[in-house]
Amino acid sequence: MFDTSGKKLAFEFKQHFAVSIHDFMHTARMMMIYDMMQEQKTSIDEIARITAFPSVMNMIMQVADYYSCNRSATYQ
Repeated sequence: MFDTSGKKLAFEFKQHFAVSIHDFMHTARMMMIYDMMQEQKTSIDEIARITAFPSVMNMIMQVADYYSCNRSATYQ
């Protein structure tokens, strides 16, 4: 569409925002998960599906790593 490579877009994104597009997307994903868990309206299985994780366990492990919390306190 704009005749610009993904590599160039990624470079320009990092130059403009001082964070890689990958890190930005990961942060946005973690924030979305956190918000949905706080609302307690969506099941953990549905949250994993919405945020495109391969499994609930994978999502819980990544959330625990991201927020530096233990897994038993992650979702109740």
